[in-house]
Amino acid sequence: MNCITEYNKKIQSGEIATSRRVKAVYARLAAGTNSNQGGYVFDEARANRPIEFIEQFCKHSKGEWAGQPVRLELFQKAFIQALFGFVDAQTGLRQYLGKLLPRRA
Repeated sequence: MNCITEYNKKIQSGEIATSRRVKAVYARLAAGTNSNQGGYVFDEARANRPIEFIEQFCKHSKGEWAGQPVRLELFQKAFIQALFGFVDAQTGLRQYLGKLLPRRA
């Protein structure tokens, strides 16, 4: 499931209230999931891997939900997919991590 486009649809329709800036960011991210912008592609399998890990292995440690698995909300899934899903088409490096690493000659 592409949570970025789902979250963007809810933002754009007004179902979810948010700032203009967040609205613009998710509109851009949703458009990027269907195109090859600046050499980056959206890999849904890579985007879903951390979400699946969190929901399968992470559990609440305190309070009334202690011991129960963590279930992420749509906005959390969309954010995680944005971080992990956009990768360089040639190197496979994540978009945001790739900018931090020095280029090899």
